Amino acid sequence: MKEKAVHVITLGLAIIGCITIVHFLHDLRGTSDILNYFLDLACAGAICSPVVLQYFSWRELHTLARYDPLTGIFNRVSFNREFTRFLKKERKFQLVMIDLVKFKSINDTYGHRAGDEVLKTIGNRLQTLLHPGEVTARLGGDEFVVLIPGELSDAEYIDLVKQIEAPMIVDGIDLHVGLSVGVSTYPDHGMDPATLMQQADGAMYYAKKNGVSVFSGTSGYIGETRARQNATV
Repeated sequence: MKEKAVHVITLGLAIIGCITIVHFLHDLRGTSDILNYFLDLACAGAICSPVVLQYFSWRELHTLARYDPLTGIFNRVSFNREFTRFLKKERKFQLVMIDLVKFKSINDTYGHRAGDEVLKTIGNRLQTLLHPGEVTARLGGDEFVVLIPGELSDAEYIDLVKQIEAPMIVDGIDLHVGLSVGVSTYPDHGMDPATLMQQADGAMYYAKKNGVSVFSGTSGYIGETRARQNATV
């Protein structure tokens, strides 16, 4: 006996293809790595339909479709859905892009396992610090995003960054991972996803380039320079 499901592949808000998953209901067992492998192939332009996968329960497929398998927070697809929902409300909100400072050096020095633990810790801290109505997701690599109804004050951003940047112990090693944060505000900096993402992404890289934690298109620099905040490895 078998069932078939279609997994839609998106790029941003556009649908670019799909994977047909043939679901065999017997004693086969699978892992998320198998599905992610075929998703990667599809995103690279390979033709993967129909694809025969090992067994996945529908609950597993639902989880894989919505959540980042490493951190457990929303993935890019779920973020796009929430982003659209925020825009439809036509109320002020802030898009916050977050990038980890010198994350590559952690991977290079201590290995990818340590890097994964850092990403898990950051994802958990973001999820824990969320207030009702706020949304966080991992876009990929060491890049995270937060959607905040209304807007935070400079003091609130400084406090948020300090809590996320708090030292963490990974495999007995004390690490301090800094953040570069860029903020764009709807409707001040744009009224569509592409413009708001571009503004927040540009602000994030401006913060990184100029050695500050947070740069907002509204407030400019927020917080201290990064002289004492760089990741220490």
